[in-house]
Amino acid sequence: AIIVLPGFIKLWHTKHMNILIKFSGEFFDGKDDLSVEGKDFLNQFKPDQHCYVVIGGGNRARGRDSRHKQPAADNIGVISTLMNGFILKENLLDRGYKVKLFSHFIGFGELYSHTTAIEAYNHGNWVIFASGLGKVGYISTDVNSVIKGLEVGADAVIKITKSGGVYDKDPKFADDA
Repeated sequence: AIIVLPGFIKLWHTKHMNILIKFSGEFFDGKDDLSVEGKDFLNQFKPDQHCYVVIGGGNRARGRDSRHKQPAADNIGVISTLMNGFILKENLLDRGYKVKLFSHFIGFGELYSHTTAIEAYNHGNWVIFASGLGKVGYISTDVNSVIKGLEVGADAVIKITKSGGVYDKDPKFADDA
């Protein structure tokens, strides 16, 4: 089940809010599409709604769980967020939304600038942030969500996840989480 604050989508339907959503890697199928839960989540939006999105990559690679040492593990995670970002972008385009994908790498979407991202948002685009903070390792996409939210002046940062809380370990793999 998707954990969303009660009434959040309804409130968003009635009041214009600049929202940044942390779209977890678990909303992708691990191949080249959204999971059933990811598609269900997008189905809650009206055609005239848009938001900022930070993409997670944990469905492909999770830096903290990698057998590789940092920063290599973080670099693999950054690439996984780019892959997921393009998948989300294509899904949104297929639904008729305007979309801009920003990254910290030339040639992979728009080169990130908070002012350009705000301008794209103000023109009715879904704004997707992929590639984390670029070449900055040791930072999760959850932390990046807050940083990007502050940079673009979001009214709220919402983490959409399947987990039922905040854990010190991955509850899928650790019984003592």
